[in-house]
Amino acid sequence: MKIIIIGSTGMVGKLVLAKCLASDKVNEVISFVRKPTGIKHNKRNEILIQNFEDFSQQENSFKDTHAAFFCIGVYTGQVNDEIFKKITVNYPVEFAKTLEKQSPQATICLLSGAGADYAGTKY
Repeated sequence: MKIIIIGSTGMVGKLVLAKCLASDKVNEVISFVRKPTGIKHNKRNEILIQNFEDFSQQENSFKDTHAAFFCIGVYTGQVNDEIFKKITVNYPVEFAKTLEKQSPQATICLLSGAGADYAGTKY
């Protein structure tokens, strides 16, 4: 399988990356990152990207993908509302659109912090 991971340097993304690289079922992992990580692996192809709202230069990397993991997130209140919407809505929507265009059969897994602000809260 070919897997794409966006956010592979974060807490959850690192775990997803490790599991994919360790799996005998995965033969290629495309990892979109803002800056080089220095992580080397024969299955891994690291692609630098600065604008997560525009994947036009990386579209070919989305071809023949079986599954994609979107692991970028931010906590409520950590950034202003405009940036929060950009990260939690615009980025995943543009990622999903590009994935659907190039690999319509692919499965996408979206990391969500839904409910994270309510940890320890009594309902």
